[in-house]
Amino acid sequence: MTRPVVTYNISNAKEIPSNEVLQDALRNNAVMLVFDIGQKKLQEEVGKDLKTKLKDCCVGVSLDGSHIKINRIITNDEIEANVDFFEQCAKDYRSLSKTLVYRLVEHLGVALNKDFPSETLNPLHAKGQNKGEFNNWEYYLHGFHVHFYNVETGQEIEAPFMFGDDYGDLDPYFFSNYITSTPQYKPLPIELHEPYYDGKRILDKMLESGKLERVQGNWPGVIGTIVTDRKKIEIKTLEFDKKNESEPLKADKKKFSLLRFLRLQ
Repeated sequence: MTRPVVTYNISNAKEIPSNEVLQDALRNNAVMLVFDIGQKKLQEEVGKDLKTKLKDCCVGVSLDGSHIKINRIITNDEIEANVDFFEQCAKDYRSLSKTLVYRLVEHLGVALNKDFPSETLNPLHAKGQNKGEFNNWEYYLHGFHVHFYNVETGQEIEAPFMFGDDYGDLDPYFFSNYITSTPQYKPLPIELHEPYYDGKRILDKMLESGKLERVQGNWPGVIGTIVTDRKKIEIKTLEFDKKNESEPLKADKKKFSLLRFLRLQ
């Protein structure tokens, strides 16, 4: 959801709104401080000060010195008050991601490697099958996610595939977009306005409370964030040859090329 924007034009330090004025404006709006040309130093100083004082806000300072945008982000108290909702969202995310990945491979007629799904999905780039549509869902493979977009409802989700047959890894930005685009969640019990910053605070707080937990992915060093209350699925991790870190070993110790794993050779 996009908030209305209250704009203040700034030509000198005396025109900077007080913290009280800003806090009042930020209750229901975003705030934009627009600086005159030549006020870059003032803009940077004000931005640094506001980042310190406005703890529950995202303070975006433009690189060209032209403006500062401020938007309130979700508070820890608001997360605690809605923790059951966010936990259910995390469970739904995991379930829908898996369903869509399974439907995708069925649509494409390929066999899914459930231990290492990337071995099935990465080669689709070379085959020109990394994007398309099925059953009202547009899909696009990028990195280690498949982006799904429902052309009828507008719902979108990024299904991760670096955690074996578990597709519940949560990214702050992706999780926020999923929540705000899912029709059955509307009206939301609490509005989200800054996808990354709201999402990060939600995930951090839920990790702290034990509602989410960290898990090891298919590659060493790849760590995911998945809802704790779930049926646990074994996630196999590649073991790398210590003599040649570009050569991983599968769980059965069979050596294979990293580039071949990614289907880039």
